[in-house]
Amino acid sequence: MSGSMTFVDVLRRRAESREGEKGYTFLVDGEGLEERLNYAELAVRARLIGGRLAARIPRGVRAVLVFDPGLAYIATLFGCLQAGIVAVPAYPPNPLRPEAGLDQIERVTASAKARFILGSGELLGRLHNLLRGAPWVQGLGWIDVSAADADQANCLPEVSEDDIAIIQYTSGSTSEPKGVMVTHRNLIQNAEFIRAGFALTENASGVSWLPPHHDMGLMGGIIQPLFMGMNMVLLSPQLFARRPATFLEAISRFQLTGGGGPNFAYDMLTRRVGEAAKAQLDLSSWNLAFCGAEPVRAATLDAFADAFAGCGFRREAFLPCYGLAEATLLVTASEFTREPRRLTLDDGALEKGFVVPADPCLPGTRAFVSCGRAPAGMRVTIVDPGTGQVQPKGRTGEIWVKGPNVAAGYWDAPLATAASFNAQLDDGQSGFLRTGDLGFIDQGELFITGRFKDLIIIRGRNLHPQDIESTVENAHSAVRPGRSAAFSVEVEGDERLVVVFEVGRRALLDPAPVREAVRRAVAGAHSIVPHEIVLLEPARLPRTSSGKPRRVLTRQRFLAGRLGLDVETPE
Repeated sequence: MSGSMTFVDVLRRRAESREGEKGYTFLVDGEGLEERLNYAELAVRARLIGGRLAARIPRGVRAVLVFDPGLAYIATLFGCLQAGIVAVPAYPPNPLRPEAGLDQIERVTASAKARFILGSGELLGRLHNLLRGAPWVQGLGWIDVSAADADQANCLPEVSEDDIAIIQYTSGSTSEPKGVMVTHRNLIQNAEFIRAGFALTENASGVSWLPPHHDMGLMGGIIQPLFMGMNMVLLSPQLFARRPATFLEAISRFQLTGGGGPNFAYDMLTRRVGEAAKAQLDLSSWNLAFCGAEPVRAATLDAFADAFAGCGFRREAFLPCYGLAEATLLVTASEFTREPRRLTLDDGALEKGFVVPADPCLPGTRAFVSCGRAPAGMRVTIVDPGTGQVQPKGRTGEIWVKGPNVAAGYWDAPLATAASFNAQLDDGQSGFLRTGDLGFIDQGELFITGRFKDLIIIRGRNLHPQDIESTVENAHSAVRPGRSAAFSVEVEGDERLVVVFEVGRRALLDPAPVREAVRRAVAGAHSIVPHEIVLLEPARLPRTSSGKPRRVLTRQRFLAGRLGLDVETPE
């Protein structure tokens, strides 16, 4: 498959191969209701949709895809690729809070200068009614792809490997989302890197609950299975959030070999899958449990492995990895079937940018999990973000990468593209992607320590918000895991720490014990007392579609007095 030039070629060849009967199974409700679409059927359906779109939309025009997770979205995505139309995936509105989703669709549509919105059936009709009269939708074309027919399937243009296939909007965890221009060449190369990094074959199989509109869910759950010719089981993020055991039950029932998600997903599975459900699980086939998109915590992996060892899960299955939308997805991956390396470092030295190993039994230390090595053809460099100088061994810095899966830049943003996609080292070497992430390399393996833009600098100390958030979430049982944000604000010329987190509604009736527990825990672990502590009701912390806290937006809302409940300022 490496000779394929575009994903139109990949789909055609896969449909005609012996893997044509493999494909996607979508679990509608987790209780037996399923939909299936094999690769041969997908090729036919994509041509029908592509023909309908090509008859109405000029090649190269952007179209926003608004679908609930499911097979219609997949067929439309590949229909856009067939028609040479640039697909712009957007997260569908939440039926319980549609106004939040509408804002995101508006931002994406405006940023991409899209002229069409694609959908099908009830969701498209509901969306059209919700937006009726909104000024920004005037002049937009609305296309229900379910009406495609065979007569239009022959109106398809030639597609080039350098054509933009997808504008993938970043998660926006540290800033406003930006549209990453992903070409067919990027998709092919990224798929090759994942194949090599994860040691995949056509005999592999997988399951994904990740949002299919986000880079990890889109590339890992839809693009990669087709590239490999493997069976893939899909379920919606809403089903996973409502009943996480469905994910493990799919692995057990279909004897799947791969699946994973961010760190918080493993934490959720550990907490919410009970003993009765575990007794029915056989996880012995699961040999690739990837973990990425946010810092990988050793304690989370240990707790999960201990909780599911009786179900046949093995620690060697963990495969921490690192990637970002600007690199299409993958940058590094741990070694397949080898338990990932760990390092315990001196916290004080790390705040000064030095990597100093320490005894894990001593206080003032932190454990880090390796995210593995870059595949052949990808260069990963640790750089001083202020000077552009490559950092020596034993020092932290910003992670810069260079490789053929790095995207073409940000849509309609030449200044941001130049700043992020064409960074230059102090020796004149150029063409590097600045990731905004901080880390170091040890024995050729990448370790992530935080986000450059999120870095909290107080009295000369570099504090990573993820570490403070972990402390907050373990300070009191009322704090909801994965639902906290730490950032700094300026007060009378000094930077001060603010922590924001969600708690159960019962804790809001008597918040004093929670505040005191958080204050003590943060002071004890990080030698700093939070300037303000904010408790929020469930589902009020701004988050990205993949579940990461949007710290910049949280800080903006805090400063504007729009965060809500129980703000406390210590004396």
